[in-house]
Amino acid sequence: MSTNTPRSAATMLLSFALVACTMSLAAAEIDCNVSLPAGVTADCGGVSYSLAGFTPSSTSKFFYQRANQQAYYFQLVDGGITQADAGGCVWDQSDVGSVGVTYPADQPKQPCNSLGKIAAQSWKLLSPEGGLLVTYKAGDAGRTATFNISCDPLLTRPTVLPLGQSGGSFEYKFTAAFAGACAPPPPPP
Repeated sequence: MSTNTPRSAATMLLSFALVACTMSLAAAEIDCNVSLPAGVTADCGGVSYSLAGFTPSSTSKFFYQRANQQAYYFQLVDGGITQADAGGCVWDQSDVGSVGVTYPADQPKQPCNSLGKIAAQSWKLLSPEGGLLVTYKAGDAGRTATFNISCDPLLTRPTVLPLGQSGGSFEYKFTAAFAGACAPPPPPP
């Protein structure tokens, strides 16, 4: 019985360390207050972040990507995707205010599937230095879209990579880098 006691104590110590580590990682994330209805700015722990410039170019507000045999149109600014932006899929007016739509890339006349709604979004600040996790819910058939946006102070135009569906579910994941996800510099002394 005494041979199990040291192992149990070590196991308990390791379990405590893992819990403490997990708690400190979770504590680093800060929930943000999003300014709706536009949903392009948020206050995260007293610091304001903006995705106002989250566009692919100065002439286009929406992104088009192909991944995993799917076409993705999405836009994080100016109220989301409109029928004119939807890229040839059949538009349902209930998708107004969607952050994006997807449909099979080789079948453009298929119905648009909303990835999530601008009005149903949440932001988390990932660290004091920046980085945002922006999630949009209430898409068609329970779809959600999550954008993990890392801080890159040199990127005034974001880079975005669609990762597709997570495990065959309706959870769509994107990674991005953008200057708007960086913490502002501290004020001069």
